Amino acid sequence: MPAMFERANFKDSIMIHVIDDSKNEKRDFTFSRSLLVKYMKYFDRCLKKISDNDEIDISIHCDAVIFEWLLNYIFAMEEYEKKHNDTNSKNNWTLKVQKCDNNADNPSQNKISNAIQ
Repeated sequence: MPAMFERANFKDSIMIHVIDDSKNEKRDFTFSRSLLVKYMKYFDRCLKKISDNDEIDISIHCDAVIFEWLLNYIFAMEEYEKKHNDTNSKNNWTLKVQKCDNNADNPSQNKISNAIQ
């Protein structure tokens, strides 16, 4: 089953070489640099210091299946946030309620205080 993120076309693609010592294999993953920085603090520290125009070679030693799962999770989280933010922006209602002071001296002030804007 192909990874969800492999179908994506990232504008800021970066290649990550994963070396799985326990299985004696090497896998290459292409993923979004900005998503790595946003969701994985390790990459945030490493990639913030490097210009977007610089060529970099990233190799990490870890379980390749776990790393693929993490990338899928990050991709799914970003897609969820995009969908959630789009839904909220379409139904943007503002309701302002002010407290009524029951000001007997100035009845017109009560009408203004009760107004919903």
